[in-house]
Amino acid sequence: MRGTSLARPLRLGLRGRLALGIGLVSVVLGVVAGNVFLRAILEAAYDAERERSVHQLRSLAPGCARAIATMRAEQLDDMLSEVVLADESRLGRVRFMEAYDARGQLLARAVSQAVPPEHPFDVVDPAFLDSARQTDDGLWRLVGSEGDALQVALPASSGLRWGTLVAGFDVSGLQRRATGISRLVAVLAVLGSALLFLVVWAFISRQVLQPVWQLSQAAERIRSGDLGSRAGLERGDELGRLAATFDEMASELESNTRDLEQRVARRSARIREQNEDLERMNQRLAAINQQLEHLAITDPLTGLHNRRHFENSLEFELQRGLRAGHEFCLLILDLDHFKRVNDSWGHPVGDRVLCAVAALLQGGLRATDICARYGGEEFVVLMLDTARSSGVDTAEKIRGWVGEYGFTDLEGDPLGPITVSIGLACFPADGTQAEALVGRADEALYRAKEQGRDRVEVAGG
Repeated sequence: MRGTSLARPLRLGLRGRLALGIGLVSVVLGVVAGNVFLRAILEAAYDAERERSVHQLRSLAPGCARAIATMRAEQLDDMLSEVVLADESRLGRVRFMEAYDARGQLLARAVSQAVPPEHPFDVVDPAFLDSARQTDDGLWRLVGSEGDALQVALPASSGLRWGTLVAGFDVSGLQRRATGISRLVAVLAVLGSALLFLVVWAFISRQVLQPVWQLSQAAERIRSGDLGSRAGLERGDELGRLAATFDEMASELESNTRDLEQRVARRSARIREQNEDLERMNQRLAAINQQLEHLAITDPLTGLHNRRHFENSLEFELQRGLRAGHEFCLLILDLDHFKRVNDSWGHPVGDRVLCAVAALLQGGLRATDICARYGGEEFVVLMLDTARSSGVDTAEKIRGWVGEYGFTDLEGDPLGPITVSIGLACFPADGTQAEALVGRADEALYRAKEQGRDRVEVAGG
């Protein structure tokens, strides 16, 4: 009886038996496909939300980059607030927007009025901000256990990268819909899959899986290195012909494997060489870009910041001081009788003196102080968060450093004493605009020159 029951299904042929089995499996695939399709829709919705958020930030990035580069803090605030207010009246998606400079310091922040104050989802994680500052691409993350807020970061760049933009968006409605649909589809898929699996498994395992298992075992032995292994499946149907073809292919594989391995090894070596060349080129390009950025703000002789960088920094600190009430001092230094040095020893010695003074300033001032060559033998120092009395003390120290330094010519012979006159002005007492503040400091420097040089004069003194 057993032999008869096995013989009847074989008369149908493998194609007929698989057609019946595939018909049942198609039902299972339909359920799975439906689930995959629904999840794809939800994922597409999240992707669209992310793309829309990135696009909104990308359209804002050039303007913000220019505002950061030119130190226009109020313009940066206005730009962020305008976007938040416009979104409140239309979609209500934006929870907050923030702008950071290249050092990761917060420059501006705008928060939607619809968001509760100090909401935990509107706090930017420092690790997320650090990652955003170190990448040239946008970053995003879902915030909260339910993923109801989306935070997106994008470089603020306009030719050069000047900072980072971070924004938070409300996606709570999307998450709730995603959760409900996913749960329903999961329950239906489990129930349908369990029922159909039992039916399909009982049919396919008897008619197809056993011979296929024999083929797979032979293939596994070949994969593990036994290239002499064969299926040895003798049947009169399609699987039998497949097994015979498999054995023929195994014989060809055994003879061709060694040649293939050699070709793969040669090609892999070429690919590794190409990847190494590409990596070296990328490193060279990165070094060149960094050098160009440094040269754009550096005086080529002394290595200090140049006048352009100083003027940008002064304008930024003026805006910051007006907003936050910070004091700072501005020093203008001029070497006394410097023309005598050039006339007596030549310009190379004069350049040597300028470099020595620059080194004294760099080595003696704080890391937060901004020091630049203003032109010729003039230097400027911007001392942040410094009161007038502390500024005067520092100016006297600088005067002492220069007066006590042993300047020498190109052969190492001493030049004699070289002194410096210094004019000091303070923000906001001596001016709240760049032109006025520099003018007051320059007037003080002029008085120092008139009163005998080698001295410090204070604006208004």
